[in-house]
Amino acid sequence: MAALRKIIIRLLLVTSPCWVFCSYLEFKLNALENSYSYKMNQFIVNEKATELLVLGNSEMLKGLNPSYLSSRGFNMAHVSQTYSIDEKILAMYLDSMPNLHTVILGLSYLSFGENLETGEEAWRTAFYEKHYKLNLNQGFELKNYAAIFRYTPYESLKIFLSGFKTNLTKGFQPNGYLLVPANEQGSLSDENAMARATAHTAGLKESNKQKSTEALGQIIQMLAQKNISLWLVTPPLMKNYKSNLNEKWLSENQNLLDSMIKKNTSKIFVVSPETMNYPVFAESDFSDVNHLNEHGAQKFTHYIDSLIKIQVTQ
Repeated sequence: MAALRKIIIRLLLVTSPCWVFCSYLEFKLNALENSYSYKMNQFIVNEKATELLVLGNSEMLKGLNPSYLSSRGFNMAHVSQTYSIDEKILAMYLDSMPNLHTVILGLSYLSFGENLETGEEAWRTAFYEKHYKLNLNQGFELKNYAAIFRYTPYESLKIFLSGFKTNLTKGFQPNGYLLVPANEQGSLSDENAMARATAHTAGLKESNKQKSTEALGQIIQMLAQKNISLWLVTPPLMKNYKSNLNEKWLSENQNLLDSMIKKNTSKIFVVSPETMNYPVFAESDFSDVNHLNEHGAQKFTHYIDSLIKIQVTQ
């Protein structure tokens, strides 16, 4: 027994530098502000006064800037955020927004076929659990308890080597919107549009549709109970991206949406290029083939705001 004790003590002494480094890294990573902690901190400041809430994925995150809304708005959309996450955010924070009268929810090509919890970006779920206090029922996972695993060991080491000067909130505004400067434009080529559309289609799964439709149904019910309007909005897309989307998925998405709306009599408004006359968006309005930049977001937000104001006056 004494020999085993000595072995354990020696092992601890030999590995102590590693444990000290990991403890230091964990402490510094937890103190580092990221986009999720920043958005939640800003939301807490604004939640009581929020009249309009934006939800959805990165197309909404970069596409709607609450600064150009007539109502006091906050953008709670995020990268790869799905309806099941949107639903949990509303369930958690709806009662803390007493002045909320409108929710704008992104209606994307990806909306019904993706599941963040099981997809390629499932690592993001740990940030929702930690900073948004959402319970995603994923069981025990190290990333929910250790920042090193939330960021992944590789990214954690990169952040360490940068002297913890990595900017994880670049472009995020106090109203939750992610501003992409007009001079930071990615490739808008036909080749890139085809590759991006193909990759997005490859990530869609039939098995995710039930979870997405159930989550959207819960969102509709929650808002109807509080007499809050729901606007399902499709942001503009580059034509070369849109032309490469799978027609079968587009048709099935539309059928799902139609059936959801028919089942409900609450205040639901659908805004898409197929149903409305959108303003003309030039290449200079896009940061990439399916995201707007700061100029495009300003134009699109003004357009959506005008539609909401018309509906309010009717």
